Amino acid sequence: MVEITTEVHTVSTEQKEAILLEITKTKVSLLKALSAFKNEQMNVVPFDGGWTAAQTADHLLKAGSVITFLEGNMEETHRPADEKVPEIKAMFLDSLSLCS
Repeated sequence: MVEITTEVHTVSTEQKEAILLEITKTKVSLLKALSAFKNEQMNVVPFDGGWTAAQTADHLLKAGSVITFLEGNMEETHRPADEKVPEIKAMFLDSLSLCS
């Protein structure tokens, strides 16, 4: 079972900048690696029900873009940590159904 806490954590400006730089470097490395493949290779289904390289890359880039909240203004919150879980689950389940 996952322990849920309502403890407030803050990130320093230096930590935030380091995280954003690492995300940017990783994204550039991913795009560089992907550019080595032909379109046909990116769309090969590796096994029944598996994701193509293009679908996996799309997922990684979308997941990484969620991190952009670090670039915005943030305020402390005292809401329950799991308050948004049902909404997030619904979003992911909706996007998964689009892939099938």
